Amino acid sequence: MRPLQSIARCLLASCLALAGPALHAQSDDEFETVSTQVLSEQDKSAARQRILEPVPTGASRAQLEEFFSSRKVLAERQTDLTASEQFYRNWMQALPDDWQGPWEMALVQLRSGRIPEFFEFARQAERLAGNPLKRARLLAETALKHLRLRADTSKALDTMASAETALARAASQSRGSRIGQQYQLARSEARVLGVKSEIQTFSSQYDAAAQSAARAVAAARRGLELSAKLEERSGFYARNELLNALLHQARAHDARGALFDAEQSLRQAQELVAAGAVANHLLANLFTAIGNLRIQEGRFREAGHWARKGAETMRKAGALPTSPPLLSALQAQQTALAGQGLWLDAWQLIEETDRAVQASAAARQWAMNPLTRALVLLNLQRWPAAQAVLTHTWSRQKEFFGAEHPTTALTEGLLAWALAENGQHAQALAHFDSALPNLMLAQGTSAGYEEQGLRKLARRGIAEAYLRALGRGTGGGADAGSLQRGFAMAEWLAGSSVQQALSDAAQRTRFADPKLQELLRQEQDLGRELDVLYRYINQQASEAEPRQTPQINEQMRQRIARLSQQGQQLRLQLRQSFPQYEQMVRPRPPTTAHIAERLDEDEVYVQILSTTGGSYVWAIDRAHGVVGVRSDLTESDVAELVARLRATLDVASRGRRAPAFDFAAASQLHEALLKPLSATLAGKAHLIVSTAGALAQVPLATLVTEPYSGKPGQAPWLIRQLAISQVPGASAWMALRQSSHGASAALPFMGWGDPQFDPDGAAPAGGTRNFRAARAVLDNPEEELGRSAFSYAQMPALPETRAEVQAIAAMLKADPGRDARFGKDASRDSVLRMSQSGELAQRRVLVFATHGLVPGELPNLSQPALAMAGVAGGDADPLAPLLTLQDVLGLKLQADWVVLSACNTAAADGRAEEALSGLARGFFYAGSRSLLVTHWAVESDSASLLTTGTFAHQMAHPQAPRAQSLRAAMLQVMALPQYAHPAFWAPYVLVGEGRR
Repeated sequence: MRPLQSIARCLLASCLALAGPALHAQSDDEFETVSTQVLSEQDKSAARQRILEPVPTGASRAQLEEFFSSRKVLAERQTDLTASEQFYRNWMQALPDDWQGPWEMALVQLRSGRIPEFFEFARQAERLAGNPLKRARLLAETALKHLRLRADTSKALDTMASAETALARAASQSRGSRIGQQYQLARSEARVLGVKSEIQTFSSQYDAAAQSAARAVAAARRGLELSAKLEERSGFYARNELLNALLHQARAHDARGALFDAEQSLRQAQELVAAGAVANHLLANLFTAIGNLRIQEGRFREAGHWARKGAETMRKAGALPTSPPLLSALQAQQTALAGQGLWLDAWQLIEETDRAVQASAAARQWAMNPLTRALVLLNLQRWPAAQAVLTHTWSRQKEFFGAEHPTTALTEGLLAWALAENGQHAQALAHFDSALPNLMLAQGTSAGYEEQGLRKLARRGIAEAYLRALGRGTGGGADAGSLQRGFAMAEWLAGSSVQQALSDAAQRTRFADPKLQELLRQEQDLGRELDVLYRYINQQASEAEPRQTPQINEQMRQRIARLSQQGQQLRLQLRQSFPQYEQMVRPRPPTTAHIAERLDEDEVYVQILSTTGGSYVWAIDRAHGVVGVRSDLTESDVAELVARLRATLDVASRGRRAPAFDFAAASQLHEALLKPLSATLAGKAHLIVSTAGALAQVPLATLVTEPYSGKPGQAPWLIRQLAISQVPGASAWMALRQSSHGASAALPFMGWGDPQFDPDGAAPAGGTRNFRAARAVLDNPEEELGRSAFSYAQMPALPETRAEVQAIAAMLKADPGRDARFGKDASRDSVLRMSQSGELAQRRVLVFATHGLVPGELPNLSQPALAMAGVAGGDADPLAPLLTLQDVLGLKLQADWVVLSACNTAAADGRAEEALSGLARGFFYAGSRSLLVTHWAVESDSASLLTTGTFAHQMAHPQAPRAQSLRAAMLQVMALPQYAHPAFWAPYVLVGEGRR
């Protein structure tokens, strides 16, 4: 044996030993994908010489097949694509009827950026693949390339149909066949259906994609079961197939917003890899997928743990620095570090990645991670570097997406931030003014991702930078224009997450009006097609220049322009025909002048926004218009003060053992946020306030107007001076003021309380209204992923709410038998039936005395909801018993009041105030004028006094504003010595219209 041949054979053997099953799979399984490993320069040269060895003359077919298959791994690992291409040409010449040569040649064309040539060789491989199973898999892979490389949905679907036909033919031929053939059929079915799921996801057919992915998983499981009867390596391939199918399924669930279901798929994938070996690149993809899911949920610390595992897996396998699975893991790790505020650590990892991929243009483009990179540079105050990155990224995005797309607008907003900090104020304001309208009015079915992960932090950073650029927001004698722009920014920033929840729920709601339903269907179809086009262009933007297809990009942009114009026409129709719906899903921020016009002389509207750099407060009244102040109290300062207040407010169940109220914190908040507005507040009777974040977790009634340390009964509470109502935002409040409700409903009351959460037995003891499902972040992320699902029947019971509902019914002279539902009867179905029959629209007061839930607190819960009585089979579908925001939007109401008396705004790590705001706006759209909502778990007797006192005041003073009726009840309850502590008289807040 010649020395060179000896070296090459040793090299091949060492490669196979290093990679284990993942590389060895290549010689036995044509479709098994592996990650490319690092080769030294000497090894590269030896491998190149080996694949270019002359083809043996006079060799049999079996010998030729062994010659090429034994070198296939080395050809795939070549960075010299010319050598790889020559190797596959030799293969095609020596074995002209073997489909593998043309297919591998097609993949080389793809790596070289020659897209038409890829499809030419792929078609040749398809023609040569006589085995219908192999043909089915080839066609499926080609179908996916039609979509990803050309955005040709039609061709992709046609090719996929051919793949399914080939698969069906193979299935018919394999009936009664040997186990080995059944095993291959199961694996091929899993692969084809997995690709079909990807195509459907790409095409925004999210439910169909989830169904295809489920079928792929079922087929892959069947293949794994069959592999137990075959040789050991069959189990390895079958596990890879199942893991791949589960990753397809997780992506499909993720795309349709079903994050809990995505997590279940990833959990099953973890159980699979614990049971046996899988390919390293698939294992790394699993870890990275878990990390990306955590990023979407804003759980960045856990995301970092999983992303590190993904990167470590690839490094241990000896992957090239340019390996896509490794780069994907590193990008997730960078983003996770940034999300935790570990900006320097994130930057060090970015620089390390940059150095590793320096030699590859494609890898450099792939590794750019532009949003994370820009945010890191901005937060490290490296303004020139941030400006350079953002200028380049913005230019590319304008070319690919257009200036008005949310992605382009986000980048331009970040660029404006960098310019402002670089001292280029005029340019910064021009970019802010260009970017913000598009950010604030994001359109399309994918607009929801604007509120996920790091993008949410980016949007907040842009808003805060804009406020600073306006001359420190509202301070320092800001002019009227700056005050108006700052107010609009605060309105958007405070309500963007809520607005997206409403828009998402509205898309899923079936409205009674057929014309509205048809217009919404057209808008959604148009939005899905736009999403597909943008997704293609986004992929093109991330490619290096040789792989881009400019002509197709231009066709896509022209199609986008036509669809965008159609979308504008549809939205115009919606605005003209259904203004109330349009105002709910796409509210236009009202001007401060319009707000002032809608206020009574004795009213003042106040917007409070706390940021990392301080707090901004705007006050609007009819006589003076808008004034603004800025406080040095940061959002972390506000959160600390609110936490101190909550610690002495959410204590009603402790009775006489309740801690003393924290007057110092209450005074500090008033001193910083409201006292500077004393001149505007003087002489006013009604304070209408919009807050967000931590401040939304406490009623402003509990603030004290001056330092105080005495007994609660004599404290200078803000509620003694002003009636207070809370609103989700100025646009929602304006809609309530402008709407004409006509006469009040004829019947006084309908209530639901003490629901039986376990339909099959007695409810568990609880007695507390502070529900927290098992969604808390645990210290061990591995343990968190593996914990069992929550059972709806375990929801804490609320027996005390029965008496509360009965007391309100008695006060309003309602019929307890007809007008109240308890136990199993307090169900979602009973609410929907009453709405459909028109009975609900006849009630002036509606009471829901049950748990309020936020997204993520139950499996697959992506919108706020009320927990109603459990239903049979509820554990299979945990959402079945819930009255969701989507349901609320479809109700028909004519209610003066909706009472939610078991909500808790401290629940779910600060997300509950957003959920409450979303529910409130849903009830407003359905026809309610105002909500009465609890901020913490109440004591039953005092709660009953508050609600009945409020309604008694309304009955005695029919023209009194609602906010004044609640204030009167509060003052009445606090006058009782046993209830002087605000834990008893202040849990309720009025949300919505405070006037009569």
